[in-house]
Amino acid sequence: MNKIDDAFGYWFSGFTDGEGYFGIQKTNRNYPRSKYRCRFAIGLRNDDKQVLLKIHNILKMGSIWDGPVYNYDSNAQTQFIITSVRECAELVKIFEKYQLQAKKQRDFKIWKGAVAELQKPVDERNADLLEYYFLKIKQVRQYENQEQIVLPKIRKLQLTIEFE
Repeated sequence: MNKIDDAFGYWFSGFTDGEGYFGIQKTNRNYPRSKYRCRFAIGLRNDDKQVLLKIHNILKMGSIWDGPVYNYDSNAQTQFIITSVRECAELVKIFEKYQLQAKKQRDFKIWKGAVAELQKPVDERNADLLEYYFLKIKQVRQYENQEQIVLPKIRKLQLTIEFE
């Protein structure tokens, strides 16, 4: 594992709790290695790109991707992305040391299992287990989206700019 100091490790863990994404993707192609891949990403508006560059420089892994503006009312995004199995395994070590504390912890536990399975030689991988991880992380996300805050109907709302 790349040597990182505790201050950054704990900051990165907390930042990931708020902004990170742990994904398991199923490809449409039959790659010789696997039709599954793990993906870690943090996406921020372009004006916060320096934060992602700092993460990239300290961890010495992943890549930075500048995305397009998709519609007139959105800002362009920059993403820090990790997809290689080796780098995902390094990230697992980081988050085992600097543990996540919020909802991302659930995603991470599932993702970590998929990373471990993808580290095995191709002929030793359990395709059913990878499919389970793929479906499980999808299920957790759907459940979280259903639990989003439902605001009560407000008949009259007055906004002011006064604050203390």
